[in-house]
Amino acid sequence: MGRRRNFWFSDEYVKTAFAAMSRG
Repeated sequence: MGRRRNFWFSDEYVKTAFAAMSRG
């Protein structure tokens, strides 16, 4: 469970970081 939750969090974090980078 912890691993899956971590993976989901990572995915969301990456999405946010990518969006912020694209926004620049």
